[in-house]
Amino acid sequence: MKQLLYLFLYYIGVYKFIRFINRNRITIISYHAPSVRVFREHIKYLHKHYVFMSMDDLYEILQSNRHPIKYGLVVTFDDGHKSNVDLLPIFKEYKIRPVIYCCSQVVASMHPFWWKMVDKNVVKEYKNMPNVDRLYYLKEKGFYTPNMTISNAQALSRQDIDILKEYVTFGAHTRFHPILTQCSQEEQKNEIVNSKYELEKLCGTPINHFAYPNGNYNDYSVKYVREAGYATARTTDVGWNDTNSNMYTLKVLGISDDANLTKLRFQISGLSMWIQYLLRGSLKGVKQSV
Repeated sequence: MKQLLYLFLYYIGVYKFIRFINRNRITIISYHAPSVRVFREHIKYLHKHYVFMSMDDLYEILQSNRHPIKYGLVVTFDDGHKSNVDLLPIFKEYKIRPVIYCCSQVVASMHPFWWKMVDKNVVKEYKNMPNVDRLYYLKEKGFYTPNMTISNAQALSRQDIDILKEYVTFGAHTRFHPILTQCSQEEQKNEIVNSKYELEKLCGTPINHFAYPNGNYNDYSVKYVREAGYATARTTDVGWNDTNSNMYTLKVLGISDDANLTKLRFQISGLSMWIQYLLRGSLKGVKQSV
């Protein structure tokens, strides 16, 4: 049924119309861990319809109030998953400089991503908890502690980072990926400020860009990101970016890691995320509670 809806919307021109009216605004798309096959298929399609640019390019354009590149597109990845390194040949081939937002205490370690240690059906429940309660229940049930290790790395290794850093811009995604809006002010500051410091030490390059875990942020989150010295911060609010955008609440279009081309067209139109948020009660496509 969904495939029929996607095809209907595509053939009546919705995709092309939305792309056209946003031609002078910059699109940011986000992935997590797409396969080489899926990502190559996506990039081959996007290459025909967009101009790839880096997050640094976006920052310079918006900061200087210059007219954005027509159909400009920034590619981003959240978390720093191990499989991201396998996409390097595609980055090189299409001259893409993506942002990989890393959790500084998970990459270059055998530490797991906490949500991968629990049943996916209860992840939302844990995200809804105050951070102190989340950590308590995860530890009590033996699922996760901040100092635990596993035998198979889930995140990029130090060697992976060294291989990628010539072709990728690394950004911060906190230290352990808590939900910032469920954290105390002190916890938020620690996660935001220290992830920058730790990644700069690891990567040997400035870390100028940040993404809010799960897309959840509040005024304190924005305050600490700004004070830490980041140039930009990306949300999961739906939309496009131009000279009127707030550098610390940049909008995005989420792309499913396993999307076929029909679904990709639907998601990059913005309709997919907007409908999801509308069903949750957000008419503007802004991230609400978890």
